[in-house]
Amino acid sequence: MKTIPPFAYIPYGAGQCMCIGNEFARVEALVVIHCLLTEYEWRQLIPDEPISHDSMSKGLPINIIVRNSM
Repeated sequence: MKTIPPFAYIPYGAGQCMCIGNEFARVEALVVIHCLLTEYEWRQLIPDEPISHDSMSKGLPINIIVRNSM
């Protein structure tokens, strides 16, 4: 088993010192992602630009538009 080095960053803790809000934070993040995917339309600013691993690491410019709810 790999040991955790001293002063290591563990976002929600581990073992007995685990944050009581970690499950709430996970669900809240999932709700935000759901809203972003269902209520908004995402388009590339440069439609013909190929998407690759390299372009994703440098950033991919997008335009986010609110979908019509009617």
